[in-house]
Amino acid sequence: MLVASSVEILRAPATGFRLVLRGIRPYHRDPFVPGTVRRQFAVTSTTRSDTDSRRGAGDLGAIFGPATAGRALAEDWPMTWKQVLKAPLRPFVRPLLARLEARSRAQLAELAGTLAALRSEVDDLDRSVTVDLDDLAKRFEFVRKEILFELRYGKREVEVEGSDRDTEPRILSVAKWEAMAPAIRLNLGAGHVTKDGYLNVDARELPDIDVVADVGNLPVEKGSVAEIYSAHLLEHFPLEELRSVLLPYWVSLLREGGEFVAVVPDMETMIREYAAGRMSFEELREVTYGTQEYEGDFHFNGFSQESLPALFEEAGLNQTSVRVAARRNGMCYEMEVVGVRASAPPSD
Repeated sequence: MLVASSVEILRAPATGFRLVLRGIRPYHRDPFVPGTVRRQFAVTSTTRSDTDSRRGAGDLGAIFGPATAGRALAEDWPMTWKQVLKAPLRPFVRPLLARLEARSRAQLAELAGTLAALRSEVDDLDRSVTVDLDDLAKRFEFVRKEILFELRYGKREVEVEGSDRDTEPRILSVAKWEAMAPAIRLNLGAGHVTKDGYLNVDARELPDIDVVADVGNLPVEKGSVAEIYSAHLLEHFPLEELRSVLLPYWVSLLREGGEFVAVVPDMETMIREYAAGRMSFEELREVTYGTQEYEGDFHFNGFSQESLPALFEEAGLNQTSVRVAARRNGMCYEMEVVGVRASAPPSD
């Protein structure tokens, strides 16, 4: 660090004063007096009169400030180059720095606003992309279901309209059929449990079966059936086949005011009974999946007291209701659901 041994202020008409530094040399501490600083220079005016000394003090005050100038004239006070150069620049630099700081703050505020706007746009874009992806996923799932449905049931749906099926319909009880022709009542999938007052239909030629036919290809005209009844039949079909093929087909056979009645396992009640320890797991498993003793004894579906009426309504039935729920039938709890064909069947 450098210091000046003397500072002289020379008055000048044009500039007001001129600062003269003399005897510049390195600044150091007194090696013989620890903790003190050797006075390296004296500040004097260009004249020795009191007036000139006061003028010199005034000139220094204009540059360094009154306190600094008074102290500089009163004693040999050490001043470094840094102090000498900073003092006259301070009145000019401080306002400049203040303006720069204000301008920087304004620019930072503007940048903060721009950043907030960009962040908002990014959030909106993210939400839009999420919505688009969700919609794309739903569309993909729809297409997947449609393709799998067509692969499995597409041909069958055409066959329902009249082409051959594995089981060719055969009426075994012709007299009973003719007697019931004005108001046909069908018991679909009757098996070994036939029902009086109904034409009992099954794909197998069992005792007391009146019609051997597949339930998806019945030998009746559309809009001619007064009632279609089924007991523990619907759970033997996958959901999509019921929704898209079988239920619409059965509803089309009903005449105006005709009823569709279905008895199915009451899954809600059985789950509740199992959870309460009043139904064993083996009973729940068998009722849920079927005994699986022959080809048609597998269960593919299950229903609640809300889901089955909803399927009925989707197929075109009205006035749907659960007639009976939680009815015990052997190891199974069952429910009975009914729906009515309100609109007139379409004319061919």
